[in-house]
Amino acid sequence: MKSNENKIEFNGRVKRLYLTDIVKHKLINRSDIRSVRRWCRTNRVDVIKDLSGEYVIEAEYNLAYNLPVLQKLKKQFADGWQTAYQHYLNDEIYMITELDKKPITKGYKPMGSIAIKFKNK
Repeated sequence: MKSNENKIEFNGRVKRLYLTDIVKHKLINRSDIRSVRRWCRTNRVDVIKDLSGEYVIEAEYNLAYNLPVLQKLKKQFADGWQTAYQHYLNDEIYMITELDKKPITKGYKPMGSIAIKFKNK
């Protein structure tokens, strides 16, 4: 057995975004690290602490930051939301006009118990 067979290769790194950088570059509208921590906690982004400081995983941060846009696109474009999101990321908003929008339907929402039973049949 070769000695290299049991080694685990680690080629990549998960990108980190330090809380001090979030404040310094004003990535969100927060003025100090405590409020950035609170924003992360509210948006379910884990803050990790090591010897170099407190940081978040950049992909988690981006997801939390862009979640309202993603929800809007999913509602607006249904299956084509990923294509629309790519256009947003590439600053190609004009390309969104070519995508098929999900038809807006306002469904009947029954209020009474009899109407709810009737609709569920």
